[in-house]
Order: sequence, then structure tokens, then C-alpha cells
Amino acid sequence: MGNTEKQDKINVVVHYMGAIKPFHDNDASPSETLSSLKNRVLTAFGLSESTLPDGNVVTYHLFLERQEVTDLTQTLGFLAAGKKELQFNLVQRLTQGSAE
Repeated sequence: MGNTEKQDKINVVVHYMGAIKPFHDNDASPSETLSSLKNRVLTAFGLSESTLPDGNVVTYHLFLERQEVTDLTQTLGFLAAGKKELQFNLVQRLTQGSAE
């Protein structure tokens, strides 16, 4: 109770199978949202969400402890719940679209 407001920086690691090394931030702010983190991670890996010419849609999703985190408004401090480190996996999802 109250740990998330008083917590210092969080060590964040994001693993992506397509990258040689994981994304690493030793000083992530507990107040940073997952949306902000996801944008930083995609930039660091040189990735972007997009619709391909064939209509397929490429998106990326963050998983924490094998569970997809769908609420990107959550803060790192809330998810850490007092822990000093968070380890995420970034997963690419290809959704088949309709080619016109």
C-alpha cells in the first residue's frame, strides 16, 4: 500500500525473439505507462505496427509473466507492486486482413 507512489526507479527488461539483445532500462519511472514503454521498445527494436500491402495487420503485444497486458494505461509502478524489476516479452501478432 503506497509502495507504487514512493518507489524509486524500476529495472525494465523486454525480450523480443527477433532481437539479438533485449531492451533494457535500468531507470524506468514507476509513473510511466505501458503505452509509453511500448513506444520506446518498438523504437529501440526498429519496429512499427502497420497494415501490410496484402491487408494483414502487424501488431506487437507485451506479456508479463506469460500473461498479455492489454491495459496500456497501467503504470510500471502498479505492475511492479514493489518489485525492483519487470521482465516483459514482446510478441508480434499478424492478423490476416482482407486483400481488396
